[in-house]
Amino acid sequence: MTTNLTSNGSQLPLGRPSSFPPSSDHLIPQAVPQFTKPWLPELSTRISIAPPDVVEPPLKRQRLEDASANLPKFPTETAVRGLPDDSLHIRGEASTAISSEQTARDVDTLPYFSPLIPLRPTSRLYSRNLQQGRALAIERAARRDVVPVKAYVPEPPSSAPRFHEAGKRPTAPGPHDSPIISTLGPADFFPWIGNHAEDVLNEFTTKQGFYDKLQGSKDENTTAKNLISASLKHKIGMGVQLLSSLFVQTLEKRQAHGTTVTRSTFKPPPRVTLTDAKKEAWLKDLANSSVPLRRLSRTIPHGIRDRILLDHCLNKDIPISRAVWLAKCVGANEIRAAKRNRTGAVLSIGAETKWIRDWTAHVEKFIESIIKACGSPGWRIRIDYGLRLASHLYSDHLLDQGHYLNWIISSFRSSDLDKLPVFFLILHMHQQELLLYRQRGRRLAEAVLEHIHNVCLPAYSKALDAVSRQIVDFAKFIMVSKPTCYLIPDCWTKYEATFRRVLEHEDDQLRSRFEHLSRRNLSLRRPSLSKQGPVRKTPRQQVIDLLDNLTIERNFKRTAGTCLRLASDYDHLVTTCIEWSASLFRVGRFRIYAAARLLRAWSRQGLDLQRPISQFLCARPDLWGMEKHNLYRLLTELVSSKHFSVGRYIQWLMARGALHGCQWPDFEGRCEIHFLFEIPLNGLPENVLNLRQSLLSQLAVPSDYEAEVRAAAKANVASRIRHFFASDTPLSSENKEFDIRTLSCTYKSDVARWIRQTLILRHSAMRNRKSSWDDDDTTVAERKPGTPSFITFDQFVSMRGVLEDLGDFTILADALSILSDEVQGSILTAVADTVNFYFDIFDAIGAAKDIARKMFSQLEELSGQECIERSFVESLIDLARRMPDTSYQIQRLRKELALHTPKPLAVACSPISDNMVEAVQSTELTFADDMDQMLACGTSMDKQTMSRVFETIMIHLEKSFKNTEGAVCRDSQLLARLRSFDVKVFDHLFQRWIHTWFLSHDRPKLSMILAPIVCSRIFLLKKMFHVVTEILSSVESQNDKVALATEALELTLDLDCGRMPTVDYRVYRLSDQLARIIRTSPNSIVKCIHTIKKDCIAATAATRSQAQTLTKHLSLHSLAKTILLQRRLALKEDHTFSEFEQFSKLDEGALAAIINNPYEQDCSLAGHLGAKVIDLLDHLSDFNLLLAQIELKAMFQSPLSSSVDHNGVLSEILVDRSSAAKKGEIDLIICLVADLPDGQASSVRERAESELLATVVRGKVAPSQRAILENLFLVINATAFTIEKRENPLLIGQISDYLDAALRSSAIESACEDTYNCLHELSYLDLILRILVCHQTTIQHANFPQALLYRLLMSLSLLAAHSATSTTSIGNQLLDVVALLSDSLSDENRSRCINTLEDQYHVHDPRLSFIYGYRETLDSEWLQLATKISPSADGAVARNITQPYHLRRWEMMQDATPVAGVNDTSLSLSLFSARRSVL
Repeated sequence: MTTNLTSNGSQLPLGRPSSFPPSSDHLIPQAVPQFTKPWLPELSTRISIAPPDVVEPPLKRQRLEDASANLPKFPTETAVRGLPDDSLHIRGEASTAISSEQTARDVDTLPYFSPLIPLRPTSRLYSRNLQQGRALAIERAARRDVVPVKAYVPEPPSSAPRFHEAGKRPTAPGPHDSPIISTLGPADFFPWIGNHAEDVLNEFTTKQGFYDKLQGSKDENTTAKNLISASLKHKIGMGVQLLSSLFVQTLEKRQAHGTTVTRSTFKPPPRVTLTDAKKEAWLKDLANSSVPLRRLSRTIPHGIRDRILLDHCLNKDIPISRAVWLAKCVGANEIRAAKRNRTGAVLSIGAETKWIRDWTAHVEKFIESIIKACGSPGWRIRIDYGLRLASHLYSDHLLDQGHYLNWIISSFRSSDLDKLPVFFLILHMHQQELLLYRQRGRRLAEAVLEHIHNVCLPAYSKALDAVSRQIVDFAKFIMVSKPTCYLIPDCWTKYEATFRRVLEHEDDQLRSRFEHLSRRNLSLRRPSLSKQGPVRKTPRQQVIDLLDNLTIERNFKRTAGTCLRLASDYDHLVTTCIEWSASLFRVGRFRIYAAARLLRAWSRQGLDLQRPISQFLCARPDLWGMEKHNLYRLLTELVSSKHFSVGRYIQWLMARGALHGCQWPDFEGRCEIHFLFEIPLNGLPENVLNLRQSLLSQLAVPSDYEAEVRAAAKANVASRIRHFFASDTPLSSENKEFDIRTLSCTYKSDVARWIRQTLILRHSAMRNRKSSWDDDDTTVAERKPGTPSFITFDQFVSMRGVLEDLGDFTILADALSILSDEVQGSILTAVADTVNFYFDIFDAIGAAKDIARKMFSQLEELSGQECIERSFVESLIDLARRMPDTSYQIQRLRKELALHTPKPLAVACSPISDNMVEAVQSTELTFADDMDQMLACGTSMDKQTMSRVFETIMIHLEKSFKNTEGAVCRDSQLLARLRSFDVKVFDHLFQRWIHTWFLSHDRPKLSMILAPIVCSRIFLLKKMFHVVTEILSSVESQNDKVALATEALELTLDLDCGRMPTVDYRVYRLSDQLARIIRTSPNSIVKCIHTIKKDCIAATAATRSQAQTLTKHLSLHSLAKTILLQRRLALKEDHTFSEFEQFSKLDEGALAAIINNPYEQDCSLAGHLGAKVIDLLDHLSDFNLLLAQIELKAMFQSPLSSSVDHNGVLSEILVDRSSAAKKGEIDLIICLVADLPDGQASSVRERAESELLATVVRGKVAPSQRAILENLFLVINATAFTIEKRENPLLIGQISDYLDAALRSSAIESACEDTYNCLHELSYLDLILRILVCHQTTIQHANFPQALLYRLLMSLSLLAAHSATSTTSIGNQLLDVVALLSDSLSDENRSRCINTLEDQYHVHDPRLSFIYGYRETLDSEWLQLATKISPSADGAVARNITQPYHLRRWEMMQDATPVAGVNDTSLSLSLFSARRSVL
């Protein structure tokens, strides 16, 4: 027996366990020995008392005389109160078991005491303590009703070995028996009763310890020593070998007899039908950990399955291990039952898979129900239990793990913000499995970005700070650990801005990772399936779009700043702005002053305008596609504002020698020279004027030529503005009257300044005259407001016309600003109408707000006086609507307009019908007065009366068309007063009348009725054009339609179509309304143009001639350009233009035909389709790009091109031109092909793809051809919107063949020796990858061949894993494309890819493993089943074959049977040659 020495030298046996269990109290210091109190029955209290001055005697077993005898009591808590605090530890119920009334004097009588040595019964202390203990126990039992504790009976430990009778084994335990039945008792367990041999203390046991070994006698008669001693002492050593063989035979026999050879007897615990009461009792026993599972395995109740099982486990708080055991028991039976119902191995496996998936769905719904109950009582405990149970089921492989992980992702994405923290807890539990490979990690990354996008909204930013931080932290974790999960180009655009915003305050390394991800997603983004936005515009095109947008949003400050940020070359920006202001393909003089304002703003910020303007004039001598008048006017404005130096310009001309060999240039000559004749001379220094004059003399210009022209121009102006200048200058007899519009800007500026100076002088004289009136004794009538006037209405109209012909709107704005503060009456109304008509120009100049402010102030000063006209207030309302932040002014103006509205003379309410008879029967001379008096005498009018009055006025109006214009104006005013009685009824009557009037053949021109009606606000011009559109759609006569459309267009263009009957000073109001109709009703105008182009051939000769003349008019061309530009801006800026919704391709073709009609004669091969396309490409620019797109589409949609293979012709020309195009040209061609119809664009794309692929496949491409291939790819990318999802994958097959050939090439195979040649061989691989990205819609389609996709991905993967490319940028691009395309791969082919790469090609790249997913690992793959094949007759060698052995996870449970068997495990022990344990 093994022994152990104590501190005093005595030996204690280690083979016999002590009767006292060891202490586990962690509060007791290690230096103090721990003792127990066996005499306190069934108390868990441990008292540790170790006075520092007491030496403990050696430990001995205590003697028990009788189990039922009264035991002595140890001193109570108060008895040991005098001991140190750190040597006394009382816990639990021990403090109540010890009397609190014991005094400290009991301890004083004890010299020392030990809790392990009982007091002798003969001592006085023992008797006294015994009596006190009994009295205390009786008292406490009576007081607290405490049941007396039974006597302590020592029991052997259950784990102690047992002795059995010889030749007998223990029998199986019964249901209520102890685990082991012993015959001779436990080994080495002797409770102390005082008579054991070990308890006898003598000299031998004190010195050497106690031994159980018996002393053998010297004379052994029954031993085999004498028989084997001789053999063992053999000198040769045979004895040792004999002994060894005996031991070996003994071990072999033991192994043979002890090995488990029986088959597995495992069966899942059976289920029985129980009543509800018994079922509840069984579940309670299952929740009780003290009830063994073998006992419960006999009667597993039926009906506890699926969701019911989980609910019972939750509600009854069944321990997790037991709940998993119950799930295994039920699941094993269910799976076996499902397999029995299906015949065949495949059906059986499918049944098991289906049941596991259904079980997983029940677990998922169980978790969802727990999460929904958040906030209810005890929800924290329920969530904790449910998540732990699900986690154990997942880790034990009792769930469909793929289905469960997918449910986690989908539930996380669809969860609201309240449940998000719970799902984050689940994510953190399974984040390793969720991010194991890309297919599932990509979905998780999308869900995280979606929540970031939602949480970071302003409505949630403050309320959910903790949740948002958690989401952002998890997103950053994914970006750092698995950045490939963020390769989601389809939705990256949606989340990029939000994700960037939340990373603003992070470190630079994290932000650089994000920028790298953005670039990778941008390279994988597929082209748009629509035509909007497939091509990225160049900075120049973006600047042009900003300039065009000024016509809608006139924010010059923001536009100037944005243009500076877009432009990398400021000189190029200046020239772009100049070209835009003078382009033939833009309309309006607004561009001149807008460009001047932008150039001045850039000059104030430090840009030098002198150099780029001079270079522009030199580089563009002919100025093709530009209006020179606008260019020179722009330069004149810059010279006048001192932003362009004339002196430096003249020096530049002289330094270049530009005038050498030149004569007097005409207007179409070289621009840099002709600008000498356009320079405004006002304000120039004398030396500059002399220098200019010397240059003019070199050009053979007479010295007095300019003075003569200037004098003739002033004489012409003086003759037009009568009595305005100080002295009229009559024309000399030798000078003919000429058009001042043809003069150069030098003369125009001089004459315009002369007019302004004269106006200022007249204004100053009028002010002086008014001051003299204030000093003199003038009459009140003479001092009445409005009496003094320094300009008449006729002079104002003439002066306005002259300044318009001169084109100097800066001077016109100054003149209107002077007049707006002084004049009254009709002149003031005409000023307001003029500002309305030219509001865009005056706003660009910066004078519109100042003029409007002065007129508003004038209205406030004259409010309530008769000199204010109603028309002036109406014009101010129109002006205020066009200005920002004028709602208050509009409200004030409407109140003022109500004051000037005529009011009825009658006080009482009287119907109009009472005085109607006299008015109807009045004569022609008194008709207007009688009708006006009738309308003024009444306040109400019914529908019938209004109809009769309306018919009477309209009859008189129709007669007035043939008589006088004044009658038409008066009748229009009567209609305006009639409309005020009932607007709805009047509009209905007028619309019906005008519809009938348009269809009549003997009606006058449209302008005769339209002008007074529009000026009188009787009927909106937009409604009138709507009526014209309806008539054009309903009338069958083509001649009538063409005639009506021609009249409508002539009226819109304000052509000379006859004298319009209207008040003279309201003409500009009509012109303003006609200009606005282009913006508000473009579809009606386009309908008229389309009708003319379509039906002009079938019209009469007169009508056809009039229509053809109109189509060649330049005003119609400008109108078509304006409509097309407005349509593009409406689509780009997403403005609400309902008129553009019905804009068809035929309408675009009609506009394009109108615009390009003058240029058809310039093309010598106009009838040839290819020549037209080549000519169009030769003149293509950024400004006529829109018109070229429309013309190209109209060209191939015409009937003449139907007989030609126009798709082939167009694709051949465009692809050839793209291959040879330079950098600036290719951008225009890309924009052109991006707007082609689908059929033509698809033809161009297919040809470009075939050209590019053929060039790459040939190999050995020269470096100079790289630009050609890049241009071809740009064409493919621009036309990628034509790629259909169901497109024939022929191109993908060709690309796959090319990649296979590249892998087999010699350069790739010898890459280890010559890396340079390998990289050169793959230098154009990036173009192939970008083509694949363009065709990703085809590859991602459900019907795309998976075999072809598998072959393509295998080639790309091998190239990515190649040693020559794995660490290069092309290798990273390969991996990104593989990751993108692998999302469309099926699970079967995904596993096939990774298995082929690892087994066949021996590629073990973790990047590819992450993309495809790791090899399908079975949880039992570590377990192999070895099968031995015996040698056959033909001499084959015996061998072992191993194959994976699949574990049945549902049957791996403990205590599955009520009775333990030798081999009752699910995994048979005989497979491992397991040996039985021998006791």
